[in-house]
Amino acid sequence: MGAARRAMRIFDLDGYTFTYRGARRAALRDVSAGVDSGEFVAVCGKSGSGKSTLLRSLAAGPPPEGESSGELLFCGRPLLSSPRGERERRVGYVTQDPCLRPAAGTARLGLAAGMERLGFAAADVRMRVAEMACFFGIQHWLDAEISELSGGQRQTLNLAALMALRPDAVVLDEPAAQLDPIAASEFLEMLRKINRETGVAVVISEHRLEDLLPLSDRALVLDGGAVIADAPPGQAGAALARRGHDMFMSMPTPMRVFMELEGRGLLRREGSLPVTVREGREGLTAALGGRPLAKASVDRPPAPAPGAGRAAIEARNAWFRYDRHGDDVIRGLSFRAEAGRLSCISGGNGVGKSTALMLMCGAARPYRGGMYICGSKTGSVAPDRDGGPVAALPQDPRALLGGRTLRLCLEDAASRSLGGPAPLPGDAGDAIEAMAGLMELDGLLDRSPDAVSGGERQRAALAATLLRRPGILLLDEPTKGMDSHFKEKFAALLKGLLGRGATAVMVSHDIEFCARHADVCALFFDGAVVSSGAPGPFFSGNSYYTTAANRMSRHIFSGAVTAEEVVGLCAENLGGPVNTRCFSAL
Repeated sequence: MGAARRAMRIFDLDGYTFTYRGARRAALRDVSAGVDSGEFVAVCGKSGSGKSTLLRSLAAGPPPEGESSGELLFCGRPLLSSPRGERERRVGYVTQDPCLRPAAGTARLGLAAGMERLGFAAADVRMRVAEMACFFGIQHWLDAEISELSGGQRQTLNLAALMALRPDAVVLDEPAAQLDPIAASEFLEMLRKINRETGVAVVISEHRLEDLLPLSDRALVLDGGAVIADAPPGQAGAALARRGHDMFMSMPTPMRVFMELEGRGLLRREGSLPVTVREGREGLTAALGGRPLAKASVDRPPAPAPGAGRAAIEARNAWFRYDRHGDDVIRGLSFRAEAGRLSCISGGNGVGKSTALMLMCGAARPYRGGMYICGSKTGSVAPDRDGGPVAALPQDPRALLGGRTLRLCLEDAASRSLGGPAPLPGDAGDAIEAMAGLMELDGLLDRSPDAVSGGERQRAALAATLLRRPGILLLDEPTKGMDSHFKEKFAALLKGLLGRGATAVMVSHDIEFCARHADVCALFFDGAVVSSGAPGPFFSGNSYYTTAANRMSRHIFSGAVTAEEVVGLCAENLGGPVNTRCFSAL
């Protein structure tokens, strides 16, 4: 590599290998890659592929504890030879759960905290606070308490505080994991604006590749700690497809649809795969536009009539507020979750979805109206703590993981079985080992919950919830941090439980998962459900809270909300075999 090329690089890794203290195998293996000044690089990979380790290695904070070899340069010199304060100023680091300093106080104080900690002059602090407030458009809530901000506002404030330091690069580890689809899209677009208008390099890991890859210059794909693709997104996706790698299933819908159609010999493609919805629409228009369609809509079996099944959970005009003199958070909620079905609730941050789950599990009760579990009105004591059939997975998995090790957490959960359908056969000990394998926690059971990654904690909390054998599962954002491969395992496990009589209600920002696997979907707004229905009609009737497949194809087809449905309709209209097992070769 020439000297000029190196001079342009913010980060440069050459044969970099890292092994955590006490680990048997390396988390990163012989990684050779770089990030140029002004680049926007997406770091992709399945859970456990090494993404977070790579980002932590690049970040300004303390490096991971372990042993490394190879070369890791920051602006041409060894990363750790740069003073900590200089790295903190020149490299911003954002996680999915921003720890704003101060944790209490106003947004203005949070915006200024980093500059004050690094010794900026008071006049500079005031000027940069004003500049960042205007650039990010946050001046109207600058004096609000941090505790009152939504998740999207907190992440925006965290990013603004880092940008006030005028860094050369920003490193982000799943920053949109806890944001609703619209807030996540806005946050990622803000990142791209920063990258485009200021030249700050962006290195980001995010499971929402549908939103992320269209903004990225390059995709760096890891598997088992090694780089398996490093190219522009369309080319990286094609490389994954050619090798039949299951990471391809996480690629944006336009890529997957066109690769499947090409594999069936129905389309010929020149250049890289389409990445954006616009490119996908243009490709479908070129292939199908103007031709008479043999079939233009999805055939679905009729959905069961609402109210046809037994109600496992029912809210009847429920109202709730946290403070007697405060505003209502739940406002006239009427909702019915039928036994044996998966009901998914979507909606923006702060509209009351998690509070509704809290009422469903009996942790609190409405001051007006009622909440009923299997026909009985809930009390003020949570049924899952009182021997009842309900278990809840909260947004923060640490609330369920109080044991010294993950193994003790799972043993405690299995010992408090609620008597519902068993997720796995065998006695408690066998079930714990089998569940650990299913949740990809092998080798982690003797670690503390604080010594594993956020995604691993999420899977451990999910395992603890399932081991209790509840008849009714209440799940708050269970798929955050999951890759597409693991989501399919989780969906299969859920379907097995539902088939044996369990019921699940899931609050989720994961529109694609809901469209593929839910029986009923509902949109929550202003403290109540405003619309609901089967996934096909529900998502095809929405303009923004819908899937990429629907946005890409609705100008030609009616009702297609999954990539499989789009491929099936294309196949019927292009004269190819209709294979219901789309993407089966991958």
